[in-house]
Amino acid sequence: MNEFVSRLLSSVALPVLLLGGASGASANDVCTPFGGILTCSGDQSGGVSAIAPYVILNVTGLTSSITPVSGTGGVSLSQSTDSATVNVTIVPAYGITTSGADAAGVSAVSSVGSSSITSTANITTSGIRAHGVSASSVSSSTYVSSTGDIAVSGVDADAISSLAGTSSVVYSNGSLSSGGRRGVNSQGGSGSSTVITDGNIASMSDGVFSMGATA
Repeated sequence: MNEFVSRLLSSVALPVLLLGGASGASANDVCTPFGGILTCSGDQSGGVSAIAPYVILNVTGLTSSITPVSGTGGVSLSQSTDSATVNVTIVPAYGITTSGADAAGVSAVSSVGSSSITSTANITTSGIRAHGVSASSVSSSTYVSSTGDIAVSGVDADAISSLAGTSSVVYSNGSLSSGGRRGVNSQGGSGSSTVITDGNIASMSDGVFSMGATA
């Protein structure tokens, strides 16, 4: 099993364990559902995690930073029957900080549809495989647009990870720092990989790793 397949499957397997539509610390303000859209604002300091039936997760208008307990991701949406889209709009006064293994700052995972993330958040993670921003799709495309500064320090952690079954696209306009692995890790399975960055990148391994089956 190659690196792309093994990492993609592992990223999909973890969120499936969630049992509710949304979860987080008890102090979190209640999120608002509207059809397949879940919108979370106010105090979401314990982190936000959603699964089906939601296909879009919006996090905006926060009144505090997102700082969940160790081992918990900052913002995540996992889908096994549809696409997954995460939109995070956070002003510079706040940000996302996580710790613990696999606790990504922002993640979107789909096993059958596309995965998309648009984020303005400044993100810091410190756990093993705890990517700053992580989009993954087993059978379709991934898209990441990030305008915040991202710093990750855990082993095998990328500042931005985009693993697609078909094509991967990454836009980054912010400083990226990875003490664990790559600044940007973009892999298109059967399609292309496109990476456009505008900002300083410091990493232990590749600043930008981009690989696709087609040009």
